[in-house]
Amino acid sequence: MILNKLVLKNFGRFSGKEITLKEGINIIYGDNESGKSTIHTFIQGIFFGIRRMRGKASRTDDYTHYTPWENPGWYEGAVTFTCAGKRFCLERNFAAGAKGTRLYCESDGELLSVEDGDLEMLLGGISEVIYRNTVSAGQLRSRTEEGLLLEIRDYLTSCQGSGDVRINPERALEILKSRRKLWEKKQEELSERRRQEEGKLRTSMEYQSREAEKLREKICEYTQAESAAKKAAAQVRHRIQREREKERETEKKDRKKTRKSSIQFLRICLYAFVTVLAGAGVLLGQCPVIAAAVILAAEIMVETILRFREKKGRRSLPKEKMGTDWGKEEAEELAARAQRLSAQLEVFREQLEERQTELSNLKEEYDEFAGNYEEVFAVKKEIDSITLAEKRIRELSVKMKNSTGGALREKMSEILSGITGGRYKKVVIDEDFNISLYTGEKLVPLYQLSSGTVEQVYLALRMASAEILCREEELPVLLDETLAFYDDKRLLETLLWLGHRKTQVILFSCTRREIEALRGKGIPCSVIEL
Repeated sequence: MILNKLVLKNFGRFSGKEITLKEGINIIYGDNESGKSTIHTFIQGIFFGIRRMRGKASRTDDYTHYTPWENPGWYEGAVTFTCAGKRFCLERNFAAGAKGTRLYCESDGELLSVEDGDLEMLLGGISEVIYRNTVSAGQLRSRTEEGLLLEIRDYLTSCQGSGDVRINPERALEILKSRRKLWEKKQEELSERRRQEEGKLRTSMEYQSREAEKLREKICEYTQAESAAKKAAAQVRHRIQREREKERETEKKDRKKTRKSSIQFLRICLYAFVTVLAGAGVLLGQCPVIAAAVILAAEIMVETILRFREKKGRRSLPKEKMGTDWGKEEAEELAARAQRLSAQLEVFREQLEERQTELSNLKEEYDEFAGNYEEVFAVKKEIDSITLAEKRIRELSVKMKNSTGGALREKMSEILSGITGGRYKKVVIDEDFNISLYTGEKLVPLYQLSSGTVEQVYLALRMASAEILCREEELPVLLDETLAFYDDKRLLETLLWLGHRKTQVILFSCTRREIEALRGKGIPCSVIEL
């Protein structure tokens, strides 16, 4: 990317200011308070916007600091730049925020969309954080060695941890850890819910089993009682029948005996009467046949009378006296008891069938529940996936640290060797991100180096990080008084390296040292005086 023209329509102290830039080294020269930092901030703001803070912070933020001195409601600017062989124009209304940004291609007239990421694509996908920590160095960014060292450590941590400060493994691990806790909590809740449901089903099955067993015991008990009642009733009826038969036999014998006795008695009486008559000679002498007929008729009459009396006597006996009916009520009671027991048994059997059906349904539900681990497996799969993701991120983080950290060290060593004339050929970074320089003879910690050398290390870090992180599109290098602490030799070495390695460099300086050093070596540069 090459910046062609800056148009500060109304920004800070400038109104209608246009600055033309070229390839190679551009030096924006001016005294203090001439607006160099304003232009530097404008370039950054035109591409990434200027965030407006809230509350007390808004009093000292960049948005307020660079509010136009005149007509503050008009807060705009534009930049034209060349990218991928085409010329583009970016206009921004800082007061309107992102909605006040307009991007179009001057080469073909196409209107592009900042909201859809067209500008980000032209910038190579880098973020503002990367921009500020690589190709754009603000004024006196590292004022003290301690502050510089801390910044290098923090920035190096970001670089080694992700290769891109937009990708933070630690943050990703925190998010995954938080998600894993949520899923583990869900797993615990699911396990507890399953335990409760399983407990309820087991309790219900045990209750139904107990009730079914009680019913079986009752059925067994009532079946035995029914059988006993039926058996007892049968025995009583059988005993009654036998007693009745005995009574009939006894009665029959008594009747026969009575009849025989009566007949014999009547016969005796008759014979006596006939004998008396015979003694008197009333009949025998006249007609023996008539006498015999009289005797026979008398016997028949006696027999008939006896039978009639016997029959009448049987009819006149009480019903209970006709047989042995003493156990009939007992038999009927036993039969009724057996019938009641049979009816109750039917009720118990129906209840048992219902219990068995319910128990069968519960067992089916339990088997289905016990075999349904779909939700459990789904939760476990999520946890396993998160655990695997955490493992992969840690592995990737280590690889990125090794690869990116190694690449960063190599590039820093190469750049530092170039801008120091080969005095320091190798940069060493330990696990605690402490930086040391190897001279070829010994290892020198950063804190033992001079301020100028530390500034060179910082510049080497920025340029190395830019080559790693800004691979999609080479961006212009902006250095605002970054070389102020360099001696003449370091300054020249650094300018030579920048001139040969970077397509466009914009230096902001309040002295003419850079201009004179470049012209002294015959290196062309474009000078913009404020």
